[in-house]
Amino acid sequence: MATVQNLTYQELKAQLDDVMVWFESEDVDLDKALMKYEEGMKIVGQLEKQLTEAENKVTKLKQKFSE
Repeated sequence: MATVQNLTYQELKAQLDDVMVWFESEDVDLDKALMKYEEGMKIVGQLEKQLTEAENKVTKLKQKFSE
């Protein structure tokens, strides 16, 4: 897996979807589940970071055009 910092929002979302599908399967191993959970949390953190950055850009653009 590439580092989550280098992935686009769409790529991160697809990876998170894969993790969720894995958890919905019937063959969930505890050790692997812990690794998948950690992976999912890293992905969520990066998604939140990207969304915050996008929100900040939109806010700046709105301020710039309302002046």
